[in-house]
Amino acid sequence: MAQPILTSPACMTYACSEPEKMATLLSDVFGWKTLCEGVVNTHLESLWGIGPGSAGESFSVLRSPGSDRGMIRVVSGEDRTRTSPMSTRWSGVEIVVMEDIEGLHEKLESHPDFTVGRVPKTIDFTEAGANIHTYFYVYPPGGTHFMMTMARTECRDYVFPYSPNPVGHIFDIHLDIDKDGPSRGFYEKTLGLTAVFDEDITEGLFYETWDIPAGSPANLTLFKGDAPKFGLDGIEMRIFEKAVMDPLPAVADKFDPGCCMTTYACTDIDAVFRAVSKSDLATILSEPQSIDTEPYAGAAAFTFLGPDGERVEICSSLWG
Repeated sequence: MAQPILTSPACMTYACSEPEKMATLLSDVFGWKTLCEGVVNTHLESLWGIGPGSAGESFSVLRSPGSDRGMIRVVSGEDRTRTSPMSTRWSGVEIVVMEDIEGLHEKLESHPDFTVGRVPKTIDFTEAGANIHTYFYVYPPGGTHFMMTMARTECRDYVFPYSPNPVGHIFDIHLDIDKDGPSRGFYEKTLGLTAVFDEDITEGLFYETWDIPAGSPANLTLFKGDAPKFGLDGIEMRIFEKAVMDPLPAVADKFDPGCCMTTYACTDIDAVFRAVSKSDLATILSEPQSIDTEPYAGAAAFTFLGPDGERVEICSSLWG
């Protein structure tokens, strides 16, 4: 199997109809800080492969204090109308919580701008080498979920994500795909990501959490890049039958509502570009180019669409 040619998700770009409110919520409720703000100019629109004006005029990048990855870049866009908890493409993010997850749930449940999808639940993945952890998910403005997760025990096979802050960084990006599609092979073979957790599921708490019909097969796989520790580089690929997924179609020149583009850092952007360019499963939207504005600060970047139309930006360095 190929070695990972990606390092870590630096950022999830998040499109919604009230971007200023979204940025304020990340600051006031999660305690995140603004890394930078900037203008969505024609250079960025060309880089991302989106139409003029479709992401608004400005963006802001926020992060858990001190984190160099797992950030959120907020832009203007549409809000996602949900017909199923299982979205297509980038469906949500998972954020590490370090203390009092029940208190955080109460805070978000009473907040007028968040919709809580589930009350906190505790799940045991110790037999698969993971841990016992408590989680719940919420929908902020924009309509794709934020999974809030706090460890109860240590993992057997890896170290669970850690943050010095009560609400830490994004440690997993959720990618929902059709079980009959080619996405898994693309991320394993073309990008070389390593599966550190891989389990077929047919029943249980995962089904209850996401309202998956009984008997509909699912698979949960955690993919890791080449970051030195777990929790700094993950894609959680959630594989379902297409019939239970949100049918939102991909639009090539427009951001999806909510979670719309994952920015992955790498150490050799030319190697990543060559690998993606050779794949029949990806669509190149832009070639590697230097971006002078923050948060790139001269780093090179390019963008492509993955097998299911998910938008991926590759950057030659982490931010911050």
